[in-house]
Amino acid sequence: MSTKISVKPLPARSLRRLCETTRLPFKTTAELDAKEWLIGQERALEAISFGAGVDRPGYNIFAISPWQSGHLDAITSHLETLAADQPAQHDWAYIHNFDDPRCPRALRLPAGEGRRLARRLDDAIVQLRRTVPLIFSSDEYRARIEEVEREMNDVIQNLQDRAEANSVAIMASESGLRIVPVSNGRPVSAEELGGLSPEDRRRLEIVIEELQDELDRIVERLPEWEREARERVEELKTEVASRTVEYIVGPVREAYSGDHPVADHLDRIYSDMIENIEVFAEEEDEEEGYGFARFQPSPGDPCFKYRLNVIVDQSETGSAPVILDDHPTYGSLVGVVEQSADLGSPTFDFLSIKPGLLHQAAGGFLVIDVEELLTMPLAWEALKRALKTGAISIDTPRDFIGDVGMEKLEPEPIPVTCKVILIGDRFMHYRMTVLENDFSQIFRVIADFNDEMPWTDENVVLFAGLVARIADRDGLMPFDRMAIGRLVEEGSRLSEDAEKLSLMIGPLSEIMGEADHRAALQGRSAVTAQDVDAAVYGRMRRGDLLKERSHEYILREFIQVQTDGMRVGQVNGLVVTGLDQLFGRPSRITATVRMGQGNTPEIEQIVDIQKEVEMGGASHSKGVMILGAYLRANYSPNLPLCLSASLAFEQSYSFVDGDSASVAELCALLSALAGVPINQAYAITGAISQMGEVQTIGAVNEKIEGYFDICSARGLTGRQGVLIPKTNVKDLMLRRDVVAAVEKGRFAVYAVDTVNEALEILTGMPAGSRGRNGSFPKGSINRAVEDTLSSFAKARFEAEKVASKVGRSVFGA
Repeated sequence: MSTKISVKPLPARSLRRLCETTRLPFKTTAELDAKEWLIGQERALEAISFGAGVDRPGYNIFAISPWQSGHLDAITSHLETLAADQPAQHDWAYIHNFDDPRCPRALRLPAGEGRRLARRLDDAIVQLRRTVPLIFSSDEYRARIEEVEREMNDVIQNLQDRAEANSVAIMASESGLRIVPVSNGRPVSAEELGGLSPEDRRRLEIVIEELQDELDRIVERLPEWEREARERVEELKTEVASRTVEYIVGPVREAYSGDHPVADHLDRIYSDMIENIEVFAEEEDEEEGYGFARFQPSPGDPCFKYRLNVIVDQSETGSAPVILDDHPTYGSLVGVVEQSADLGSPTFDFLSIKPGLLHQAAGGFLVIDVEELLTMPLAWEALKRALKTGAISIDTPRDFIGDVGMEKLEPEPIPVTCKVILIGDRFMHYRMTVLENDFSQIFRVIADFNDEMPWTDENVVLFAGLVARIADRDGLMPFDRMAIGRLVEEGSRLSEDAEKLSLMIGPLSEIMGEADHRAALQGRSAVTAQDVDAAVYGRMRRGDLLKERSHEYILREFIQVQTDGMRVGQVNGLVVTGLDQLFGRPSRITATVRMGQGNTPEIEQIVDIQKEVEMGGASHSKGVMILGAYLRANYSPNLPLCLSASLAFEQSYSFVDGDSASVAELCALLSALAGVPINQAYAITGAISQMGEVQTIGAVNEKIEGYFDICSARGLTGRQGVLIPKTNVKDLMLRRDVVAAVEKGRFAVYAVDTVNEALEILTGMPAGSRGRNGSFPKGSINRAVEDTLSSFAKARFEAEKVASKVGRSVFGA
């Protein structure tokens, strides 16, 4: 029995929405203002502006948008607009801690002051290293030193002159310095003394005694004279050092006097330079020199403690910084203390401190890829600690510095003054919220980016402005209005909704870049629709090897899929698969039925073979369970469902999930129950409800095209087609070759609301509705199904009666 099918194929015009380019108020995008990035993102922009404006802890921002979506440039552009109204705040530097060198101090300075002060200090060091050796080797300084030494020398020289006039001399002996008689520069012997007259010996003894007494007094006072000389030399050195340091460092010290935050430190530097002036007294290396551009004291150089380590320099910023970190490591976020070696020994000092991006973004914004953040060791923990405490602590982990016995530097923490914006998809935000208890307290603001907007004439113009902005950024040639039309249509296909336009800037910019390349090869001055079409086809072509192989297995009948003929309990379902590029393909679904255990509810009445072999997911199993609910609700409601059925995706070698094949499975099951064959020229997709409604599924374009490609390769007969949920019609943006085939009547697409409509198309028979008497009409599919289920129930009842009689007979009941 055949019936006239009430559901008609969809007209070709409903299969792909075309952009009416005649309405576009421009010829090429060169005429458009290419300033707007974030179209259709008012909600997200309001969130970012709100988070940026709240000066309280915890109001950091999580932007829900995949890093690859292309929204990154748009987000940073918006942040730069906000930052332009915020002046640069301040510089930060680390300085030597004279009280505890292991704990360098953090110094906050007005914006731009850090670099100026660092240069002045470095210049002062250079001048001192050049000046001090000259001053301390000058004739004037040496004369002052000699003048101090001359007083002691004069006393000794006077004694020596008097001794020489009296034929005696000062000579060293085992008992010390002694006055002895001499003749011709040598001591007089005892024999020579014996030859002297008594008067001469007596005179000589008196002279020796007097001079010895004087020499003893001189020797006794010698330590005191030397101490006084050293003190006078030290006073002279300090005086010269003070004048030299004052001349060179004094102007720097004066410039930052009073309440300036660096004043106390400059006082310490000033005093330490005077106290340790000798560190500048070494002669300058004539070959290397100490010019400012090359002056880089090592940790072994004592001059390093007078320098300034500027880690935040906003001298050329002008406004608050916007920094992007697409590779956030521990060190890149909070900074590190770099290890250096002095004569092979690992050392640290405050000059070894290298800033992190949290430092450099001071007063501005730091944008981070959350997925990358979570893959880096300790990076998230470091960021979380900084945002919770409000301070950036540079605490290099031992794993990063190697020697566990090494003494670590502990720099003073610096306050966090930037806003952090994490970018990630919705799942990543959910994951962070669930797994990190304090995540929502650190990132209180959610900027939820829309990935689509309504397809209206006004939004098409905005979309064209976005194309112009991307072209301007990437250095592409203008796009003419027909090219914009193609991009609009492709944007709609990307959104899987013919009433929407995709705002995924990443895929759009990739198509634009390839279209520009193809236009350039043709020598055009603007990108045309042909170039966009070629780019779309080229991208599809390069990524469809897996699709080609999959379809080849079907065409060579390694995988059995019929596209003609009639079969009972068999239907062509549609699945979508792929990695980088999704594609659809048909899959043969079969059902078998027999009488089951109606009084044993724990025994499954419909067996999902995919689930049994652990090749099916929860969503697919849910769809199969709905089939049982549908059967119980629609057939023989007063009888138990005595059915044992099996459903299988034939020759399926991969995991199956989702409920988009549940309507196909139900049609196969009903075909098996009714004994009515299904036309294999059709394929069907859709989810089923317990009430028999065909519900929306995803990837409808790819599924239709997958079946069309198989039919086209085998030869279109005009009888082939695809059944889809009626609610998916608004999603259709099919390839132009599919639309052309439908327009010529060589292929058909049907939109169905219920399983009854699907059965009538697939079988060519009426599904049948219950009449006033509560029965389905004879000759209908539903009547045949109900008759079969009723016969199963009655047969089961009879079998149970027989079993009961046998039981009473055996056990004497």
